[in-house]
Amino acid sequence: MTTTSTPTILDEHTLVEALRRLCGGAVHEPGDPGYDDARQPWAIEVDQRPRAVVYPADADEVAAVVRLAATARVPVV
Repeated sequence: MTTTSTPTILDEHTLVEALRRLCGGAVHEPGDPGYDDARQPWAIEVDQRPRAVVYPADADEVAAVVRLAATARVPVV
C-alpha cells in the first residue's frame, strides 16, 4: 500500500519562523528593516511583495528552503 501526504499550507508567521530556523543567512519579512531593499526585483516594473526574502548561506540551506516551500505550497521566485 502506498500513502501520499497532502502538502501543508503554513500561516505566514509559522513559515517565516521555519525559514529562520533553516537558514543561517538573512530572512526578511514585511515590516523588517531591510525588507523593502531585499524585495526589489530585477524587473522593477513589477512591485513584488513576497512573504519573505531569504538569503541561504550555502547549497544545503538552499535545498532546505526549497523543500520547505514545496511542502508549504509556497512559490520560490
